[in-house]
Amino acid sequence: MIKKCLHLSFTALTLMTTLLCVRLSIAEADLATDAPPNKSESTPIPVPRDSVLHLIPEQTLGLIYCPNLLELDNSINTLETELLSDAQASDVSVAILSNIFGSQFEDLIALEEIFNVNRDFAIVLPSLKPLQFAVLAHLRDPETIKQIIEKVTTEDEHTVYKDVTYWNDSEDGEIIAILGDILIFTKQREVCENVIDTYNGTIQAITQKPDYVSFLSDISEDKDQLAVYFDVETTIATLDKPLEEELESIIDTLENEDADENPMFPVIVPFLKGISGENMAFIKQLQSASVRFQMEGADIQIKPFLAFGSDSKFLKILGEASDELVFLSELPNNAFLNCAFQGSPILLTETSKFWFSVFPDDTREKRTQRDALREQVKDFYESLADRWSFSLNLGDPAIPVFIYELKDEHSARTYMDEVFLEKLNDTGAYPGKSIVHNRVEIKSYVFPNFKADLPEEVPETSNLVPSEWHWYYAFTEGQLLFATGTTPEIIQMALDRRAGGEEKFSDHQSYQKLIGKLGTDNNVFLALSPITAFKSLAPLMGEPEPNDPNMAILQIFSGMFMNLPENYSLGFAAKAKNNGIDANLLLSLGDFKQLAEMFGTMEQIMPQMEQQIEQMQ
Repeated sequence: MIKKCLHLSFTALTLMTTLLCVRLSIAEADLATDAPPNKSESTPIPVPRDSVLHLIPEQTLGLIYCPNLLELDNSINTLETELLSDAQASDVSVAILSNIFGSQFEDLIALEEIFNVNRDFAIVLPSLKPLQFAVLAHLRDPETIKQIIEKVTTEDEHTVYKDVTYWNDSEDGEIIAILGDILIFTKQREVCENVIDTYNGTIQAITQKPDYVSFLSDISEDKDQLAVYFDVETTIATLDKPLEEELESIIDTLENEDADENPMFPVIVPFLKGISGENMAFIKQLQSASVRFQMEGADIQIKPFLAFGSDSKFLKILGEASDELVFLSELPNNAFLNCAFQGSPILLTETSKFWFSVFPDDTREKRTQRDALREQVKDFYESLADRWSFSLNLGDPAIPVFIYELKDEHSARTYMDEVFLEKLNDTGAYPGKSIVHNRVEIKSYVFPNFKADLPEEVPETSNLVPSEWHWYYAFTEGQLLFATGTTPEIIQMALDRRAGGEEKFSDHQSYQKLIGKLGTDNNVFLALSPITAFKSLAPLMGEPEPNDPNMAILQIFSGMFMNLPENYSLGFAAKAKNNGIDANLLLSLGDFKQLAEMFGTMEQIMPQMEQQIEQMQ
């Protein structure tokens, strides 16, 4: 029946909703201040009265939700225009609904003859076992669609449930109902009837369920264009077998599926196989996972939120978020990576693993020695406070610098000056010559014969790796500055920044934008500059061979990269919030406008260039 009027493609629906299962601007005049008519009383949330959300049963395990398909469409068109000035408008809403319903709409006008794309839309996951889906979308003219369905269906394809008629296709089992102006599509009668019960008020909607209230409120407040929610705890509770066994069963099922019918399976299966025991423990402590997407101009924000049980050890790693990450502005102006943290000693230990990356681990004995040292220096972290910053520059070699706030300076000094040497006796390390810069003493440890300990499998890097390695450190104004490398220059520059002689991260042109979007009241804040990384690594890549037919193209792209601004185009922040971890990933794609236009131009002229290269050969 539905094939005869809309022909929904269930494969496309499966693709979209499988992504949901794996892992994880509403006008003010339209906002509801009470529950919809004929619904049970509930805590009001800012959802339009006729939203599809009011028809989604509370036991729903997850959903993909778009508050306004047309706004999503416009946001993506704006993004394309920002990157490519001559970009053609893409009717994303047309593509989404065409893929789902199998109707090849030619353009937005044709689509709007059936669907009201200026309203919200949802793909719902009621159950995993058995696998159930539902689609809810607004119709432009529901009465006309009803008449069409009535004409193409037979009497035995009509079902009346609690005074509501829905239609089921006897050929493929597809079911459709129309409630008000909302079309409901599913493959299961139970799902359709649960939606009808929710419409009649005998089943509560997710708009009345506390677990969904915060999620839906955030969508409205932040004006997100797309959002995904998955109830992890309830899903695990519905499984018949332990999570590990269920995962194996899912993998076996997907491996036996036809990859031609579902091209996502070859991508999903390796991902599922990569879920380790530690990841499984993490999943088991989750209550829910959600992610919201927001586009503004050429900026994309991806905002995940992981809700945990109150006793989750993962949540305790972060602890209370800082009001301000005080050392963030003291980091270098231009670096590949600048970040700041506030958290428990566990987080401090994990982020300080760079200290131990200098130790070879190509044999079991060496790995044992390295891990033992890492375990021993945990005592050292007890002398440090809960706030620290980190910066990394790529080049010859990669050089990190740490700034730690001190809780017990005396213990920290004793550990760095005396205890470390004892702990490092198996490495052959010895104290280096100290120097004084800006009236601050910089001390060091030297690791000789470092190149000799490198694994034999990487001989091509030998010319980039120094024969000996240094740890440099200095105590100043209640802080510990720590760096690795071959010279104390990075520590000296950190001291110069304190004295006002070097530009700070806070002086960078993209700094204010980052903290404006991500805030500084976080447990974790990272700022990355991909262009800085490229410019740092470019000299190490060497020149192309003179006879390389691609040399001209490589030189064009290299020159384009070198002219791009060294902005921090990728930012990430995360903090403990409402018994969960709230994160925000910012992608400033506008920084790559020149590169995007170059790719667009190259795509147009590439055929001609390939012909010329063939003629030259």
